[in-house]
Amino acid sequence: MGDARSHYPENYSLDTPVYRNALKTHAIESSNAQTFKHSLAFEYRIGCQLLRRHYNPPVWLDSHPHRFSIEVTLRAVCHPCDLYGVDMVEAQRLLTHFAESLPEVINDSPYVPLGTTEQLCLYFFGLKTLLDRHIKIVEVSVSEETGRITSLRSSELPFRFLRMRAWMHDGLNFLQASMSSLKAFFSRKTSAILAHRMSHLSS
Repeated sequence: MGDARSHYPENYSLDTPVYRNALKTHAIESSNAQTFKHSLAFEYRIGCQLLRRHYNPPVWLDSHPHRFSIEVTLRAVCHPCDLYGVDMVEAQRLLTHFAESLPEVINDSPYVPLGTTEQLCLYFFGLKTLLDRHIKIVEVSVSEETGRITSLRSSELPFRFLRMRAWMHDGLNFLQASMSSLKAFFSRKTSAILAHRMSHLSS
């Protein structure tokens, strides 16, 4: 999250979204700075591109590259005391990070085993786990070539599916972090044992 908020001014904390209640915090709530006086729901579109390889088993088995285009439509309520509803710089950086976490061959991801744009749409709904809580994902679109676009709206997904995806994403991150910690621990342990044995040999 810190990297995604690296555009924050130095005197702001990276732990909280500074655009929420920004006008109230800076004591200009009663001014005419905000042109609307009621909470409004806005939609925001962010996108990125990703060069990856894929194949579509069991029919097409040749791995080949595409520059995938991903577009995500977000929805958030902007209150009169907010600077805006979504920090789009942060959201786009998170989307790019989420996309780049896919392996070189996207089929190697447990979420995209068939390498299809349909599965990629489902995968990018997992971005919700990284966004600020008040932000909803309305639609995800993925294209592997210009003129061939696959889209999925959140209204098509059962609530339990979204909950499951969030759980799976968090669980996979936890597992990967745990494995990294174990590898680091055993690496340090092995180095210590070798150093101890070498000191005995030299003495």
